[in-house]
Amino acid sequence: MEPESYSGSSSFKYIDQLIEQGNGELIIISPYISNNYAEMVLRAGKHRRVRIITSQSSAEQAKRIMDGSVQKVWTAAKAAVVFIVAASVGLYTGITIISEVAASLAITSSLLAVYWHRSKKKSNINVRIPERFVHEKMYISDELAIVGSANLTYSGTHKNVEHIELIREPDRIDALIAHFNELWDSSG
Repeated sequence: MEPESYSGSSSFKYIDQLIEQGNGELIIISPYISNNYAEMVLRAGKHRRVRIITSQSSAEQAKRIMDGSVQKVWTAAKAAVVFIVAASVGLYTGITIISEVAASLAITSSLLAVYWHRSKKKSNINVRIPERFVHEKMYISDELAIVGSANLTYSGTHKNVEHIELIREPDRIDALIAHFNELWDSSG
């Protein structure tokens, strides 16, 4: 059985598992979210609902989470343009191998851009940034809640000595969800 609390510099063992392996709604309060955790939350949001309360300090990461695969589409589209130019140069110079390879890569890049654009479904992820700074940290999924001092950053989960509480009692989890919902409703 897992401990009821943990103190140390490896709180990621519990927090990462909660984010990656849950099936139910994922609830997060963390004033700071690093890029690696933004990516992890983005992956979790592909198969379940995620609600996040964070601070203005993590607005860029929150935007990144909400934007999802937009960057993939843009990168593929830019690659297609580069390959189209290369194919044109190949045709102009008479070097057919360059034009054939570049044309093939342009078509592949274009198809990837279209695929990623079409596969981007409505996001399951919602983020709110309250006007007041919310400093608490809380992570809830399925039948586990984690509260404590660890921000959703690499330092907060891998380097700093942090203390977290692991809560499994349904009544306590319900109370934490009610608290989250109050903050959520007042931040909208």
